[in-house]
Amino acid sequence: MAPMEGDDWASLESAGLIRLADDWQRWLRPVALPPGWALVSERDYYPSSLVDNCGRMRASLHIHRIVGGKIVGAWTEVLGRYAVDASHVGDYEVVGRVYDRDQNRALIYQTPILHRREYQAREAEADCKSAARAWLDENFVGWRSPNFGRDAAAAA
Repeated sequence: MAPMEGDDWASLESAGLIRLADDWQRWLRPVALPPGWALVSERDYYPSSLVDNCGRMRASLHIHRIVGGKIVGAWTEVLGRYAVDASHVGDYEVVGRVYDRDQNRALIYQTPILHRREYQAREAEADCKSAARAWLDENFVGWRSPNFGRDAAAAA
């Protein structure tokens, strides 16, 4: 069972995930995984990650429960090959970074340092993330697709 809907289905179905039925159990849906894929539980009874046959995390599963185990919400975050974030490297200095999730989150690009005043921190983080995404757009056309660089030939 996995909490998935909408665009999440399209990207994961194209990678081989199969929707068994529209038989929802309020928040969860039955699925069949491609050979070698697994739902991995890291914290509790419910799975928290969808991992493919190469050990790459393809989705993060978020299931919210209250006391007594009742599920009150669930969603899936489909994870592409590349991750973008922004980090503070000094009191008023921020950089954007690009990581390759398929290479154990290897750092593959870092933006130049932005120097901003304290009250501009969020703006600086957004600017750095934007610059990192622009670098990906320029160097890895199609990177926004969750299956980019993860085809069967690449996995073999």
